[in-house]
Amino acid sequence: RRPWPSRAATRKCRSPTHPWANGETSVKQQFEIGDDTHEVTVLRSFLTRENVNELVPGDCDYVIDCIDSLACKEALVAESHKRGLKVASSMGAGNRVDPTRVKVADISKTIMCPLARTMRQRLHRHHNIYKGILTVFSDESPRPPLPPQPTQTTANRSPKLFTANLLVRV
Repeated sequence: RRPWPSRAATRKCRSPTHPWANGETSVKQQFEIGDDTHEVTVLRSFLTRENVNELVPGDCDYVIDCIDSLACKEALVAESHKRGLKVASSMGAGNRVDPTRVKVADISKTIMCPLARTMRQRLHRHHNIYKGILTVFSDESPRPPLPPQPTQTTANRSPKLFTANLLVRV
């Protein structure tokens, strides 16, 4: 088995001539093991509720969800589960730094993850799904976000005040 590409190799490269410049090659290389027993297909399309049936084939072994948009994540997971496909879904890891706290469990067993809680609620309410979704989540309490750092473009401007839907520059 080949080692996974380094973290730097998985990022988009600035040079258009670099082998991993388009990001697609990197994704394929991460999932290809080196034998011909499986096929990796990279689709350059945005998944929505309307096109989920067209984009997810019915004969796949696993559907792996790494979508950030909640509506799209819900559509993919619910439709795949409804069709009897095995689903593995990544949940939130923002502001969590301890890799020993990453867990793999059914969605009904997730704790300390606001994204998993919201997904559970939406799957219950809209699709009557209570379990059967494999999830990857962290049971670590999220750390508070860092305060905004001044940038060169905003350092010379006057401060902004946000009031309801009104932006005021003083």
